[in-house]
Amino acid sequence: MAVFFLLLLSLTELVLSAPTDPNALNLSFHQSLNLSRKILQDVQHLLLKYKQEKIGNPSFEDYNLMLGSLPSCQVDYRSWLEQQDEERLLLNCRDLQVFWMHVDTKRVHELGQSQDSALLESMEAISLDLRDLISQLNSQISALNGSSPDTSTLTLPNDVLNPLYDWHSRLQGYIIFRDLEVYLNKVVRDFTVLKKH
Repeated sequence: MAVFFLLLLSLTELVLSAPTDPNALNLSFHQSLNLSRKILQDVQHLLLKYKQEKIGNPSFEDYNLMLGSLPSCQVDYRSWLEQQDEERLLLNCRDLQVFWMHVDTKRVHELGQSQDSALLESMEAISLDLRDLISQLNSQISALNGSSPDTSTLTLPNDVLNPLYDWHSRLQGYIIFRDLEVYLNKVVRDFTVLKKH
């Protein structure tokens, strides 16, 4: 009888220490895909409003304007196809954390200008959703027995934290939301691939 209980205990420990149920992980990827699509749609609407209110032209586009502190939105297609699941999650987790820092900086700046505006509400909603998505990514990395990226050393340059001129700050906001829109399209593709595994 004692041997039976020891065997039962060993089997229980094996089950508890086993990797997350693939179906549960796939459901998590599906939820993250839906959240990514929602954030993408919200960013697209915000960008349109932002260009209208802050730039003065909803059709404004200038891809020559860049912010060196933002993650690259350019992805080599072959390299993207060859990425492993954990690699996709790690890269998105770190990059979205950087984007979140930029979005939240602009949210704080907008808060200092107006405590009640449609732009501020949109920025707050996107900031919260990005944090939720980052949290989901961390959980998924853990489920794959990986370690979440260390983001404790991430900082923003002073010209983003304290732009010298209001126009520079407005252009920075445009670049941040424009590049976030592009990056979120990649995140949606990543979760579409992950969900199919």
